[in-house]
Amino acid sequence: MNNIFVSIVFLFGVSAFASKGYDLKMELSIDGKKVGLSQVSVREGKKAKFTQGTKADKMIIEASAREGSIQDRKGILMDFIISAVDKKGQIKVIATPTVLAQENDPATVTANNGKDEVSLSVTAKRTTVK
Repeated sequence: MNNIFVSIVFLFGVSAFASKGYDLKMELSIDGKKVGLSQVSVREGKKAKFTQGTKADKMIIEASAREGSIQDRKGILMDFIISAVDKKGQIKVIATPTVLAQENDPATVTANNGKDEVSLSVTAKRTTVK
């Protein structure tokens, strides 16, 4: 009888600290040249923020993911804020795209920051985040 009680408490404890999330694999390219590859885990509805690029072409990317739909298509809905950092350290938002993708299917966003074409390819996978 005690073993059953302990098992139930253990299962409840694990589920209480775990939440729905997404693993995002992202590849950043500038003018067709791959400059960064990142993988982050993000809780559903929360933001992850990271830097990618080279010393000359530094980008800040904020990403969030959740279940969603666009035009009756369901999947993983991802929101991004893609910013460029200039030589003086000034940050300029260049794109704020929203992308819907199926799990494990890559989606690509392309934007222009005024001098370069910036491309972000992302593949999302559902997971549990602790």
